[in-house]
Amino acid sequence: MLSNVLTLTRAGTAIGLAGVMLSTTAARSIVYGFSPNDPAMIAAGVAGLVAVDLAGAFVSALRATKVDPVRAVACRHRCPAP
Repeated sequence: MLSNVLTLTRAGTAIGLAGVMLSTTAARSIVYGFSPNDPAMIAAGVAGLVAVDLAGAFVSALRATKVDPVRAVACRHRCPAP
């Protein structure tokens, strides 16, 4: 499950980094005090994105471990609510 999330995170990061590189001229007028191409700021943004993605995946995986697998397979469509 986490590997699927990381695959999507890598794809989103690649698209986001391409967007950052393409939008630097517009960002120069908005951002004050540092360069839009500042590697530390880009790294902080990527680290934040990865942290949020992993936290969401961890919560989902933790909830999935609390489901009885036999009941989930046997009652796929018509199981009464617990």
